[in-house]
Amino acid sequence: MASLRKGKPRIWVTWLTKLLGGNECVWSAWFKAHYRYDKFEEMAGDLAEWNRQHTALMARRRHELEADGWTITVEQQNDFELEGERAIVAGKPDLIAKKDGRVLVVDGKTGRQRESDIWQVLFYLFAFQKARPDMAGTLEGEIHYLKDDERISVTPEELDADRLDRMVALIKLVADHEPPARRPSRYECQRCNIGSRDCPDRVTQAATTAVGEF
Repeated sequence: MASLRKGKPRIWVTWLTKLLGGNECVWSAWFKAHYRYDKFEEMAGDLAEWNRQHTALMARRRHELEADGWTITVEQQNDFELEGERAIVAGKPDLIAKKDGRVLVVDGKTGRQRESDIWQVLFYLFAFQKARPDMAGTLEGEIHYLKDDERISVTPEELDADRLDRMVALIKLVADHEPPARRPSRYECQRCNIGSRDCPDRVTQAATTAVGEF
């Protein structure tokens, strides 16, 4: 049974960036931020394969950077918490590389390019300037895609006033004590680990009914 978290709502960057990139169920992020719950994994097999591919991708990029003289920290070493009046926003970039006063934030992706990818790295660049003074330096971002080994650069300057306003507004919405309306869809529900016990509106595979040949 879900139980209310103590203290301020705790929001992960990845929840916010998916919403900014086009997902519509703000309620799922709101629930995760406010409650502890038993997680439900509908796509556990896909998640295991994603982990395998992602780990290999980042290991390869780490080796490249280290060979070029960068000092690397990974995932848990990179975690941060940015505490505001209403909530705590947390995250942990895949790789942080440091060299000659430069700080490169690398996030690996095994799927196709999405708008949320840009938002995620922008969030990291914004947060690191405030929450991780030990990472002082000239900040740069990189999205590293498995397909074609493509890399896209992201700079702090891309976080303009409009984007920053959207980020802050979304954080306030997710942190609010009143829940937003649920917006279930098959695509989002398949990738959401909130089960039907906590979200009665969840769309399941059972919603597909065989009706014969078309």
